[in-house]
Amino acid sequence: PEVKPGMRVKKLFWNPVFLEGGATNTVWDEIDRDGLAIDAEELEMHFAEEIRGGKKDSFAADERKRKAVPKEAIRRIKVLEEPRRRQICVMLARLPGGIQQIKEAVTDMDGSRLDRDEVELLLGNLPGPEEIQLLKRAQQEHKVDALNIWDVAEEFLLELISVPHFKLRLEVWDFANAFMERFGAISQADMELSSGCTAVLTSGRVRHLLGLALYAGNFLNGGTSRGRA
Repeated sequence: PEVKPGMRVKKLFWNPVFLEGGATNTVWDEIDRDGLAIDAEELEMHFAEEIRGGKKDSFAADERKRKAVPKEAIRRIKVLEEPRRRQICVMLARLPGGIQQIKEAVTDMDGSRLDRDEVELLLGNLPGPEEIQLLKRAQQEHKVDALNIWDVAEEFLLELISVPHFKLRLEVWDFANAFMERFGAISQADMELSSGCTAVLTSGRVRHLLGLALYAGNFLNGGTSRGRA
């Protein structure tokens, strides 16, 4: 039977496989016959999503409020294509905290909430101009209330694009995060180039090889316009 956690928990992303032909001699049938008691509250305690600092995600409280309304009466508003929605949901599962916590972290460019890899992940999943227009148009066309709510992916992107200059913030944040590493690489390359130039200018062997090339070339090109270089 389908079950649903009472709070937001970390997800396991897999693709269910349904056996055809009525097979009954699989390991899964043995598990069903043996029965397995799972303490749902303990699972929620161990796998509940947390934001940095140990604060619980407010998603659980929101879910409790939503449960006051019959599940079948709630309509989730969806405007994104399914592959794009799945992409956003996978990304959210890899980020700490809930939608509001992520929005606040982007607004404040708070490195204690989102690390370098997480900023890069956000930057790689930003909505483009057409998607932004699609979301804004949907925001005008749909009424959001207790019975009509945004699906998770749409809600996240709407919150993200409400942050002033959200794309520029993430790009500057990503640049700042990677600056020292990039500076170090450029500085190392500059030192190696300078060292190579010094070696060429001061090496007796290099001068000897250049001299051989010059004399041999002038000899071979003797009597032509290319000689006497």
